Amino acid sequence: MGNHAGRAIKLYKWDAEISAALWNLVALVEVVLRNKICTQAEIWSDANVPRSNRDWIMQPRQNVQEPLSKVSASISDPAIRKALKAKKVRDEGTGLTRGSHPRKGQPITKDDVISQVTLSQWNEYFFYRAPTQEPNGSVKYYPDETTYEFRKAIYEKITCNAFSALSDSDRIDPDDVSRIMNRVVLLRNRIGHQEPLIDIDCGKSREDLLTLLKHLDTAVLSNYTASDPIPKILKADPRIRQSRR
Repeated sequence: MGNHAGRAIKLYKWDAEISAALWNLVALVEVVLRNKICTQAEIWSDANVPRSNRDWIMQPRQNVQEPLSKVSASISDPAIRKALKAKKVRDEGTGLTRGSHPRKGQPITKDDVISQVTLSQWNEYFFYRAPTQEPNGSVKYYPDETTYEFRKAIYEKITCNAFSALSDSDRIDPDDVSRIMNRVVLLRNRIGHQEPLIDIDCGKSREDLLTLLKHLDTAVLSNYTASDPIPKILKADPRIRQSRR
């Protein structure tokens, strides 16, 4: 755009538009992801022998079996604290809701706690990256062998079943989904921090998010793509129009 103020403003407006559209898609994927994982965690808990506490998000130290027990407190404790702070805001009427909050005085729920778990946490505890072979022949684990082993166990027992919208033969590779999740977390953080997207491949970011949806819930994918605004926004990139002149 050089030093042309008008072109810079157009690019700024376009960046705000694509950021908003991708943010909405990230939010959709995050909600579907956490709901699917939590559902599978409950199914695994009921089927496990010995039976594990299906209410692990609210009671992380009460009869939660491995491998979920290795991460339950790390996920639940900060989320419960945040949920309690949100309850205090509701009860005291100091939030954005005008007048008395409809849930004033009510205890926190499982959904309250789940909503406080960040996308970064879901990524950190429920996905794993395959180890790689170093030039000297040694194996490099991410981030270390112990963490890799329990993350892999959680993925195989819980997470993989959340990504079961397609047939078994078409299931996404765990290493592929881990890499996509890492990119999605970076994208979410970038947008959340009001950083521009003009120097990244927004089309690829959309593809990543739709890939996750495809393997999580095809009905949600179809519903979203029926009115997906991102392709039109991508075509309206002012830099494309300028290059054609």
